Amino acid sequence: MIDGHYYYPDGVAVEKVAHKLGVPFTVTARGTDINYIPQHHPVARKRIQHVFTRAKRNMAVCQALLDCMTDELGASKDTAVVARNGVDLELFAYADETLHQQRQSEKGVKEKKLVLAVGHLVERKGHHLIIDAIKDIEGCELWILGAGPMAADLDAQIKSLGLGHRVRLIGEMKQADMVPFYQAADCLVLASSREGWANVLLESMACGTPVVATKVWGTPEVMPIHEKQFLVERNSTALKRAIATRLDATTSRKETRAHAEKFSWKATSDLLKSVWSECIAEAKAAK
Repeated sequence: MIDGHYYYPDGVAVEKVAHKLGVPFTVTARGTDINYIPQHHPVARKRIQHVFTRAKRNMAVCQALLDCMTDELGASKDTAVVARNGVDLELFAYADETLHQQRQSEKGVKEKKLVLAVGHLVERKGHHLIIDAIKDIEGCELWILGAGPMAADLDAQIKSLGLGHRVRLIGEMKQADMVPFYQAADCLVLASSREGWANVLLESMACGTPVVATKVWGTPEVMPIHEKQFLVERNSTALKRAIATRLDATTSRKETRAHAEKFSWKATSDLLKSVWSECIAEAKAAK
């Protein structure tokens, strides 16, 4: 069988190849292939819907995407499966308070608290909103990891607000190099307008660092249920309030790590093995 990811154009290609070879296939939605492309491109929408009718299983990394697939785009609930992403719990290692302080010292954190943002420098990730939110929160720094077309605009915003001493654009780096930054941070903030499954939230929490995030798509499924106050609307005022509350709160790094441990890759792998075995068995029985 064939397993594909991202419905357009990848899923369309997978369907054609699988049909030609006479094998079953599955496709997993990951975000914009469901929450953006079908709403803005009618031809792509029809092709995605055709894939729904041919796939043995239509999967998504979060329930919110799957609901859109079944309730708005017409995918059958009989073929619908949530197959969420996991987090590498060994790579994104837990930092207790001692290691956290050590990492801050190593990185040269000057203010009392460090706020971290991770993601491409594009409007969708909302770094400009985080910068605006941070300007009135005293005693903290904001470091942004990532590269992209908005780098110059963000740099200009930082300078215009007089935040050059407190806000840094760190640049892009490999996952392994990001770990010490997660461990050094007191809070990670994600201000996206769209997210399928926000890996950075789990990566941060696996390191013991709590998060603040905008309330979009699959993000509420990643956050601890009792931390709804840190899921906010996408504007700088709401972000400012949540960040300030988070930095003042006594949040257990150990409990934050424990939540991330619920999202192991083994659980996801076991689910996929079961789904694929079922698909192959069904295809054999149909011959």
